Amino acid sequence: MPTRRQFLAAVAATAASAAAASALDACGVPTGPSFAIVGPPQVKIPLMAVGQTVGVDNVGEGGVGMAVTRVSATSVVAVSRMCTHQACTIGLPGSPGGAMQCPCHGSLFTVQGGVVQGPAFAPLRTFTATIDSANNQVVITNA
Repeated sequence: MPTRRQFLAAVAATAASAAAASALDACGVPTGPSFAIVGPPQVKIPLMAVGQTVGVDNVGEGGVGMAVTRVSATSVVAVSRMCTHQACTIGLPGSPGGAMQCPCHGSLFTVQGGVVQGPAFAPLRTFTATIDSANNQVVITNA
């Protein structure tokens, strides 16, 4: 049977462990079955159909997320979803080839990150994205 001192030390260690896990959650560390961070900051997601855009949450600039689009059979692009006007989170396109719209002030962006309509004037930040056809996935370098 543990002494009172051993019991209190165990309770304190458990509380510290729970606090550390909670702090990681608050920092936007990505979790979940749809992607994983591997080695140098990379995100891997399942390969999508040509023209399809998917959102990857809690990664990229400030943890806002990315929009990843397969633009051809051999090419993908990944852009930040943080609007360059006032940092609102940009929506995904409603259809293949559609624009991404900022809900705050109406800026429109192409899936490659270019500005279609302001008030934003700077393009979205892009990330290096490649197709890993051997594993049927997209690899995004989040650096």
